[in-house]
Amino acid sequence: MTQARRTQVDLDYTPYYHCIARCVRRAFLCGEDFYSGKSFSHRRQWIVDLIRKLSGVFCIDVCAYAIMSNHYHVILHVDRCRALKLTDKQVVATWLSYYKGTALARRYYAGERLSAEESAKLHETIQVWRSELYNISRFMQELNQQIARRANKEDGCKGRFWEGRFKSQALLDETALLTCMAYVDLNPIRAGMAASLEESDFTSIQARLSRCGKQLSPDQADKPIRLMPFLGQRRGEEQVLPVEEPDYLQWVEYLSQTEHQEGFPPVPVKVAAVFRRLDTQVEAFLATMNDLERLYPVRMGRYTTLLRYVEQAGLRWSHGLVHSRRVRQAA
Repeated sequence: MTQARRTQVDLDYTPYYHCIARCVRRAFLCGEDFYSGKSFSHRRQWIVDLIRKLSGVFCIDVCAYAIMSNHYHVILHVDRCRALKLTDKQVVATWLSYYKGTALARRYYAGERLSAEESAKLHETIQVWRSELYNISRFMQELNQQIARRANKEDGCKGRFWEGRFKSQALLDETALLTCMAYVDLNPIRAGMAASLEESDFTSIQARLSRCGKQLSPDQADKPIRLMPFLGQRRGEEQVLPVEEPDYLQWVEYLSQTEHQEGFPPVPVKVAAVFRRLDTQVEAFLATMNDLERLYPVRMGRYTTLLRYVEQAGLRWSHGLVHSRRVRQAA
């Protein structure tokens, strides 16, 4: 049964969410359509460009993304604190940088003097806009609607482009976050679309490797998405991911090797440290990552995290509890 979005997105529990949108009937979004012979690969850049634009407007950071042939993944961090710290003037400026806004807001931004009644009315509007700036549903709605309109216009047709509303998976702790980031970054390799991380076009892992000086496809080199920084890369008060970038890159590189080999290659010291931090073994981790969407369809976390969530939310049970307990016992 489809769950209400408010039961899937709760910022009091976690600011991290894995979002997925699929084309209707699994039609080709950006890849090569073998039936018609047409290529829609250029649409992948549409999505990258729009994610970059929206992340510059909303108080939402991008942790990872992968644009596939008929769907895309994006892991988002909602920075509610940043939105609440914005002044009214900053909220209006941010909103008007993307939306038309209201005549009253445009007058205020231009420096015109407003009456007391106009100021009160504008203040109510600003509070609505402020809440929208950290609203995942609004972010995903803008992304999906614009891509749908543009694709339908190019195809000369009307109607639904996406299967339905986007899927949202709450990531309740750092184990869930890092597991899901690796899952997203390795999507093209698992799907047979790329042989290596460097060849995984239109992914966050390729963009991160690009900043490390590795030679990549020019498609993403021009206008990369500004990704959420890792530990040790903080600028000002911005939030960071819970590991250092070299450790994460080496860990994902190791995971990519397991996709092409039988058994497990020797585990480097730093990679082993990441697995210990996640409180899991290689075999159990891969079993989770390769079936992540089915095992944790709504929320993901360690067994103790999920159990605490169930208790605090007043639930009787949650998807993923049984599997997370098995992973814990195997660790």
